Amino acid sequence: MNQTIAYESGTRSVAAPIRVSSQDKRLNLYLWLLLTVTNIVDVLATRRAFEIGIDELNPIVALLYAEYGIGAVAAFKLPFLLLLLFLLPHIRGWTRGLLVLACSAYLALTFAHIWYLSPLL
Repeated sequence: MNQTIAYESGTRSVAAPIRVSSQDKRLNLYLWLLLTVTNIVDVLATRRAFEIGIDELNPIVALLYAEYGIGAVAAFKLPFLLLLLFLLPHIRGWTRGLLVLACSAYLALTFAHIWYLSPLL
């Protein structure tokens, strides 16, 4: 969407600012909350998996847990969630699609953790 601005020497077309509706902002917040909750479940499931002797597939998480414990795993995830929270007002269109994809992946991971770990609890 463009706006036309008149100047003394003629007119010029400039890009109009893109606004995100309050409904879109609310949806973004719900998606962020879902992503945050599933990340918390992932950290707790990771801790439980380590306790019962299951190896972590993510080498970064495995190293953090081995060297510094579960707090380091949570601290590793926190900056990404906080950055996303800061960017929420600007998410729309294809970037929302990426957020939905991330939520879907973590939701699937959460269900996999529950399915896999529930007999071992």
